[in-house]
Amino acid sequence: MPLSLPPSAVSYPDWLSELVPWTEILKDSGARMALVHKLALANVEHGGGPFAALVCTASGQVVSVGTNRVVPNADSTAHAEIVAIRNAQQECATHDLSARGLPALELYASCSPCIQCFGAVWWSGIKAVYASAAKEDAESVGFDEGPVSPELWAEMKRHRGVTYVPNVSCGEEAHLPFKLFAKSGVMY
Repeated sequence: MPLSLPPSAVSYPDWLSELVPWTEILKDSGARMALVHKLALANVEHGGGPFAALVCTASGQVVSVGTNRVVPNADSTAHAEIVAIRNAQQECATHDLSARGLPALELYASCSPCIQCFGAVWWSGIKAVYASAAKEDAESVGFDEGPVSPELWAEMKRHRGVTYVPNVSCGEEAHLPFKLFAKSGVMY
């Protein structure tokens, strides 16, 4: 059977677009993370993993979003952050999200990025990462996040100028998708 190459961007699930306020400005980190939590919860409710991400401008204009699409797309790289970054690159028509003429772009993630997503942030041109739940939350329900550490984030800051802010809006809304996922019995 011949193989065909997948598109570079991952398509959004049908249910996602109705949840994203594409034309609204999300004024602060609380509003941005609330959207990410809502998408993560909806993704679990639709049979996916408890992860979602958002790429937006510093002023809060949504550029792209992503949810974990590993199982539906048969793609181990289709993590929420990767999906959001790929789609932002397609939307901005560049592989470099820090390219001249683009505003500084930020990534909001429902969970601290795993080692793969850390690497994608390193190369993407994203200027800030805001994460809600911790690596331990993902690992507690069976995900292997890899050797990401505060020291690696410090290296990212030194070498790439990326700011990392963990534990943003990390209340019950951050943990609910993981609790629901654990009850679902889905294995990744």
